[in-house]
Amino acid sequence: MVRLVKTTLRDEKLWKAGVVFLAFSLALLFIGIATGRAVYSLPNVFIALALLILANRLRVVRVECTKGTFLLVPDYGTSTLILRDSNGNVVLRDFFFLSEEKKLKTPCGVLEVRVIGHRFEKVELRITAESEEVMLP
Repeated sequence: MVRLVKTTLRDEKLWKAGVVFLAFSLALLFIGIATGRAVYSLPNVFIALALLILANRLRVVRVECTKGTFLLVPDYGTSTLILRDSNGNVVLRDFFFLSEEKKLKTPCGVLEVRVIGHRFEKVELRITAESEEVMLP
């Protein structure tokens, strides 16, 4: 029995960069307000908040079965699908192309991945295992 669950992960590097950038920007903002000088660090605060928002936008599919829990992570920049185990080790790496249907052999069984291209280079992934289907925008 394979179970597919769509989840959201946090990109740790981007999260740490956003927190550090926000801390420095807030310190500079408070110093600028306290001394009465022009506040130039206010846009930096908004940039840091944008980094924190972007860090939480990593969507993955959690594949659960009797052999363990795996994460199927799509990398849209390089058009690859990465299957990681619970320790973070890469189990499988495979390319996907637009308008293609692939069958991935995983430790949990066979996953069918359909890639559907939309306007403005938006890609939708439909992942099917046995009777469950999950869509990733």
